[in-house]
Amino acid sequence: MTAQELIAMRKKMQMTQTQIAKAMGLSLRGYQKLEDGESNIREVYRLALERLSLTSAAEHRDVTNAVVSVRREAAIVADIIKLNPDLLEYPADDSEGFQREVLDGMRSSR
Repeated sequence: MTAQELIAMRKKMQMTQTQIAKAMGLSLRGYQKLEDGESNIREVYRLALERLSLTSAAEHRDVTNAVVSVRREAAIVADIIKLNPDLLEYPADDSEGFQREVLDGMRSSR
């Protein structure tokens, strides 16, 4: 992933540098170094960005928010859930409530 791809992804997810830095566990300056090309985008950051892109896709109900590398896997999971609706049971550790919101949205769209 290049710095330009990182910037495009952040903008597609409609996040500020501050928001994405916090979500990735980085300081704002640490994140800015990634976008400026001053630091290498390590695998752990790429994986965090993939996860954030899936969350963004669910929040905005727009699959194009998910990076291409995870869209196929997300589509497969969606197909599995359609065939096995009981998989939409709430996770036991849902303290944030976001998962519940996404699952409720999925249930109402069936």
